[in-house]
Formats: sequence, structure tokens, C-alpha cells
Amino acid sequence: LDKTAMYSGKIEGKGPRYCPSLEDKAVRFADRDEHTIFLEPEAVGSNILYANGISTSLPAEVQLEFVRTCIGLENAEILQAGYAVEYTHVAPRSLLPTLEYRGASGLYFAGQICGTSGYEEAAAQGLIAGLNAALAIQQQPAFVLQRHQAYIGVLIDDLVVSDPSEPYRMFTSRAEHRLLLRQDNADLRLTPLAQQLDISSELRDKIFAQRQHDLATARQALSSKPYPLQVANSGARSLLDMCKQPKFVGWPAIFEMHPDLLELNIPLRDWQTIEADVLYAGYASRQQAWVERGAEREAMQIPADFDYSSVQGLRAEARSCLTESLPTTMGQAGRMAGVTPADLGILEIALVRWQRASKNLADV
Repeated sequence: LDKTAMYSGKIEGKGPRYCPSLEDKAVRFADRDEHTIFLEPEAVGSNILYANGISTSLPAEVQLEFVRTCIGLENAEILQAGYAVEYTHVAPRSLLPTLEYRGASGLYFAGQICGTSGYEEAAAQGLIAGLNAALAIQQQPAFVLQRHQAYIGVLIDDLVVSDPSEPYRMFTSRAEHRLLLRQDNADLRLTPLAQQLDISSELRDKIFAQRQHDLATARQALSSKPYPLQVANSGARSLLDMCKQPKFVGWPAIFEMHPDLLELNIPLRDWQTIEADVLYAGYASRQQAWVERGAEREAMQIPADFDYSSVQGLRAEARSCLTESLPTTMGQAGRMAGVTPADLGILEIALVRWQRASKNLADV
């Protein structure tokens, strides 16, 4: 371990939690006496393999020694030895929700430099940063996805109020509105936004329109079919109601009872989307109502020059966190560590007073 970059002190960075190096695994899982690696061909017909599971910063001669202890690799040669990468990042709280740097207008950041790890996380940021850079050039309003609209919104909203001690990964558990953010309804949620921005292709618009038509047709067909008599005492009135049942019989059984549904040529995933919509409708509606009730406070803007030191009754910890991170909305302020619901109430009152005072001053 004294020969590795991280454990010898040559670098100070903290490695990603979810893809640790071999030496990290040896330290964290010292009770294990074996470790599985995966040999992945680099290309069709190539004899070059990528050994997945043994990323390391040990010296090259040590790497060759332990690679050759693996069964089948006794005579292997290493074309590229493993190495440690220590990358720095900007403080994510120095970024606006558009991923524009607060201190330099027109400068946008995306990817690992924002303190994240993962391909999808980087791609999501690149999409938003690039989109907003283009909108800024065209002098168009900025585009920001909200937390209840997309996981991209959750990712960026978490980032711009944080000071990460390790690379950030996006998990469904981070989204409080995840019942609304299913993978099967992503196009239904986001394509209309892309169309508003005129960045949706003609093919995408055609596919989207067809899916909307198929979903409407399928829902209408299910609503018009009576519920089977043998289970009619459940209170359900149509096949659509069947989707609410805990012991839903499944689509193969439905199609067997009503083969004419297959003649609609609607993809199975659309039937499954309707099933999910109906099954979770009660929960989703309550979550949507919660979103709408909190939308006004969530979107309430906090001016960049707002003076937190002037807010009476605000706890010292909350004042320090807010002054350091400079959230742009009340929603962001509410998700900061160190800011309580009571602090938010006081801050909201102070903001309303500040807005009134600013308006009166402007009128004068």
C-alpha cells in the first residue's frame, strides 16, 4: 500500500465511492480472500483485453506481478498500466442552475469539473450547459428543469447548492418526486419542452405524436371493455379498472380475453405505461398536488445581492450557509444542510419585504 498514489500521500483526492481501486477494495474488504475480475475484449478479433475490476495506481512492475497470478493470465503482457487520476473541480455552488459560472457571464461548466462522476451525469450537464449557452447567444430566456420534471433537474439542483466531499452520483433515491419520473414516461414529460425550444427533430415529433395517439386509443379501448363477470364484485367497471387491482392478471391474459385489442397494433410498453399510470394514480396525484402547492415557494427568486445579514431571527448557521452558497431560489435554500423550515419561513417573509421595498424605491 505504501507504493500506491493515494495511500502513500502522493495525491490527496478522494476516489469515487462506486468504482474503487483494487487497493481500496483490499483495505475496505480485508475479510475477503478472493476478487472477481471481468476480461472484456477491446474489439472484435482483437487479443487485447480490458481487465475490469483491477483499476490501480500501484507501480507497473507490481501490476504485472499480480495480473500474472490470475488463472489464464500467467503469460499476459500489460500494454497500458493502470494509473491514478486526481482531478479538481469548481465549487458547484459557484454555478447557476443553468451551469453558468456566477463570476463570469457566458462561461458554462459541465461534467466531472462540476464535481460529478458517471457518463450519464456528464452528458446531462453537457446538454443543459450547451442549451443555455446557445439560448444566451440568441438572447433567449434560460432553460432550467425543475426537480419534479426530470432527474436532470434533481442532479443540477443538488449540485449548485452543494460542496461535495466526493464525486456526486445520481440515484433515484435523491428525487422526492420519483413517482412522477418513470423511465417509461420520460418522452411524455420532456418532448413537449424540447418542442417549445425548437430542438425536437421531425422524427422525434412524429414518434411522439404516434405514441400519444396509441396511448389515447389504448386507454379508450380499455375503458369501453366491461370488467369480467367472475370478479365484478370488486367494484371495478372496466378493463381499465383492472389495472388498479393488486393481483392484475397481466396483459397476455387480457389479450386472450379480448384478442381485438391486439388488432390495434399498440406496442406492449404503451399498455404497460397505462397500467403504471392507473396503478399509481392515487399516489402520483397526491405528489403532483404537493408539487403544485410548493411550486410558488420553490420558484421564488432570491436576488444575487440579497443581504442575509439583515434578516432578523435567522439562525447564525443558516445565515452562514446561505451567504456562502448563494442559492437562487427558495427551493434551493430549503435543500441546504443547515437551513431549517423555520429559517425558510423567516427568509420568505424577509424576501417579501425586500421585494416591496425595492418596488417602492423603483416607483419613487
